[in-house]
This record gives sequence, C-alpha cells and structure tokens, in this order.
Amino acid sequence: MTHRTLCILLALLLGACTDPATVTPVASVEEPHAHEHEEEHEAVAIAPAVAAELDIGTQIAGPASIEMRRTVYGRVLANTDLGRQISARFEGRIDRVYVNQGDRVEAGQRLATVESNQSLTPYDITAPISGIVLQREAAPGEQTAGRVLFTLQDYSSVWVDLALFPLDLAAAQTGTAVRITSPSGGEPVEGTIERLLPMTDVNQSRIARVTLPNPQERFTPGAWINAELLTGTVEVPLAVHPDAVQTVEGNTVVFVQEGSDYHARPVQLGLESPDWVQVLNGLSAGERYVSRNSYILKADAGKAGAEHQH
Repeated sequence: MTHRTLCILLALLLGACTDPATVTPVASVEEPHAHEHEEEHEAVAIAPAVAAELDIGTQIAGPASIEMRRTVYGRVLANTDLGRQISARFEGRIDRVYVNQGDRVEAGQRLATVESNQSLTPYDITAPISGIVLQREAAPGEQTAGRVLFTLQDYSSVWVDLALFPLDLAAAQTGTAVRITSPSGGEPVEGTIERLLPMTDVNQSRIARVTLPNPQERFTPGAWINAELLTGTVEVPLAVHPDAVQTVEGNTVVFVQEGSDYHARPVQLGLESPDWVQVLNGLSAGERYVSRNSYILKADAGKAGAEHQH
C-alpha cells in the first residue's frame, strides 16, 4: 500500500480527510428503482482513482447457488488399514535395534538385526511401510519369541468419525459430501461419508466415518474437529458476497455504487453460506454493489451519520 493510499484510508477511518475532491459525504439521492427501498443513509463519494487505490471491489448483484450446510462434530482417528505390526521371520536373538518409539521411518529401512536360532545367521527386520514407530517391543539380547516387535502407522490418511444426532441423520447418508476443518487452521478439506457405523456413541449419536487424505499430517489422531455436511443446493434469485454485508447505525446494509457515490442500502437477508448471502429485499438484480473492503465505506458512513445527528 502506498503512502498516499494509507493516508486516504486513515482519513476515512478517522474523519480527517481534507481533500473534498477525493472522499466527500454527499446527500442521498432518491433513485427510480422497480421497488421501494428503505431510507438510505448519506452517501459517500470516492473518486475512481482513490477507490482503486483502496482496493474497493464491486460486483453485479444477481442469482446464485447457495450450499446448504449442517455443522457436526467429530474426532480424528488413525486409519488402521495403514498400520503394520512387525514380528521376526525366524526366531532368534535380537542383536541390534536401530529405531526408537516416535521415529519416522521409510519403507525398507532397517529396524533391527536378529541372529537366527537355527542357522546362527544374522538377518535384518525392515519396515514394510513408511510411517511412525508407535511401539517398540524389541531390545538387544532378547529373544524374538514370536511376539510383535514393532508397530508402525502411516498418517498420510486418517479416519474422521462424526457424531450424528437424529436431525443430522435425516440429512446424511453414504456419499454425503463433508467439509472438515483442521484444528490447526488452513483451508478445509473435502471428503464424503463412506459408511454409517451400526453402533451408537455413549451420547446416543450415530457414527459416520470419513476417510480423509492427510499428506501434510494436519489432522492428528485424537484431535476434535468440526465439519459441515453439504446437504443440498438452493438456487436464489438475488445474492451478494458475504463481505458486502455491514451494519451501520443498527441497520444491515449493502453499499450500492452509482458512479462515484456509494449508498448504504438497508437490506433484508435470507439464506447464508460462506460464499453467498441471499437478499430478500432492499436490492435489485443488476445493481453494482461493493463486494470487497466495504468496511472502509462503513467507517465513513457511520461517521457521517453521527455528525448528522449532531
């Protein structure tokens, strides 16, 4: 952001702008729309070049597809299909152990050396998969004795078990799309319900299992997560971007652009999703509204309203 842009932004937020050619509160002008709008606040006039510097983005209001979602909760589990328990091929004495619990190993890596009791010939025990050493039950000098010596787990994929209550079950089935958010943040990950487990949890919820790709190991077994069931899509005739919606003097508004003027238009909202908000009243299809950085206009509109009251 340039120094001039920063000054303009601070001026808008603090009401210290002294250049009437750049940002000017102007009286609201009544417009000939097909339907009657609620009373608008004073408009804010911003020169096109200044609006560009402030990165004020606009879109044309129109129809949209709104995804219907239902929030549920669950827990991350290790995908036991990707785990391995490793024993010795031939009984013998353990000569050396090369890994410890918690070590990350690659497929084919040497885990231990064993001297066969029959041939007295040493041989290596190697990792059949890449993963983490969860358990190490081998120590030099011990006999293998037919037991599990190492347990490995690959976390490149995990299970997510979602707890579904009766109302959730009405909207969920095998194949239902799920959007899961990691406790560590970042972009949500898409998945689908693979199966509804026959058992119920202690809280009488049913378990829906999702197998989730986890290449960067963002999802750690044992972590609690929240998820959204994508239960359907609704086509609406008029919607705006969520960043367009602001509150000015207690009213929910969308800023409508008319040339260099931006009017805080009171609106009534309907269905919402992370991508779209339905507009039931107060805005017409085809009108250009502020969809990015509308908070800049909110700050100035609020200031203008406060000055008007005095």
